[in-house]
Amino acid sequence: MGIIGPYVCPLCLMPFSSSVSLKQHIRYTEHTK
Repeated sequence: MGIIGPYVCPLCLMPFSSSVSLKQHIRYTEHTK
């Protein structure tokens, strides 16, 4: 959306502004094994 955070999902390349947001995203989308 124009703002790129320091944390980016390696699988879907969505940027996040915090590690917490990234972890929640990974859990929600079930990327990890």
